[in-house]
Amino acid sequence: MAQTQLSLLQAMGTARLATPAEDERAREALQRAAPECGRHFANPDYPVVLVHVSEITFVDRNAGIVPRQHLILDGEEWRFI
Repeated sequence: MAQTQLSLLQAMGTARLATPAEDERAREALQRAAPECGRHFANPDYPVVLVHVSEITFVDRNAGIVPRQHLILDGEEWRFI
């Protein structure tokens, strides 16, 4: 029987719509990375959203990481609090 490990990643931060230049660059990069999904990336009905993550929350009980334990960027290092 295969064992499944489940980790949950959540984040808090901000999001904004891409500028026209960012939108074009992102769509081109996504089409190169996953050409099989190109029709979605080329569809202007799906906006490109830029996400800035300020805090990441992990839940992995098997590894001892409990809900609401946070990974934050402290200077140039990530740490749990």
